[in-house]
Amino acid sequence: MQSQVKAKVEYSVVMWDRVIEKRSILLRRVLTLAGKSRKAMQTTAKSVNQHSSMRPLPPQSMTMGIVWVSQ
Repeated sequence: MQSQVKAKVEYSVVMWDRVIEKRSILLRRVLTLAGKSRKAMQTTAKSVNQHSSMRPLPPQSMTMGIVWVSQ
């Protein structure tokens, strides 16, 4: 039973990472289309990367991520 729960949590963490990854890719595309300067893109990419590397995730954002993915 416990191993099933653990696998589920690990899976949702991977899914949450993918959600953040997709968002950052979209964000970069939007910025490129908007014709922002290269420096602005770099700082945005930096802040996005910092956000995705935050570990461990707080429980609240964790559940939000799972809900967002499962919808």
